[in-house]
Formats: sequence, structure tokens, C-alpha cells
Amino acid sequence: MDIENQRFSVGIWQVKSGREKDFIAIFSDFAKWVFNRNLGAGEVYLLQDIQQSNRFITCGPWENIQKIEEWRKLPEFREFFAKAKEMCDDVKPLTMKAILHLER
Repeated sequence: MDIENQRFSVGIWQVKSGREKDFIAIFSDFAKWVFNRNLGAGEVYLLQDIQQSNRFITCGPWENIQKIEEWRKLPEFREFFAKAKEMCDDVKPLTMKAILHLER
């Protein structure tokens, strides 16, 4: 895929203090469900801030923006998002495009 058309789902999660393990578990289960359903996600990352352990970023590339939009409309996504949001003080779901990609 050319980089101009690459789209990513990104979430910035400020998890309530003490709920980090719960968030990791619920996100892990949800990510496995997404892959098992073959919905168009290429890979997924769950990143945890080293200095602020209750801040997470979730991200991953998708086949196209339509797949992201369809995924976000699924009842399973809405159920996950509602549960995860209860564990958070702040959530920012984003759709982003790639500008630069380098690899060795």
C-alpha cells in the first residue's frame, strides 16, 4: 500500500489510577477479537508511558478508512469502548494518516 492512503486508528487513553491492569486485559481481549474477525486491521500496538504508567496509546494500520469506520460502528466496538471509557479519565479516539514511514 502506498503511504498516502495508509490510515491508522489511534487512541490516547488516560486510565484511572489503579485500573491499568484492567485496561490492559480488556484491550488485549478486544484486540484479539478484532484479529479473529479479520476486520481489516494490519497490526496493533498497545503502548504504555514509561513515566506515567496510566497513560496508554493504542494504534495500528488498517486496510483503508472505510474498514475503520465500519469497525467503529460495530456493536462489539461500542461495547468495548463504553467499558474502556469507564476506566478512563480521558479518551481521545483518532483516525490518522501516515506522512512518513522508515524502516531498516
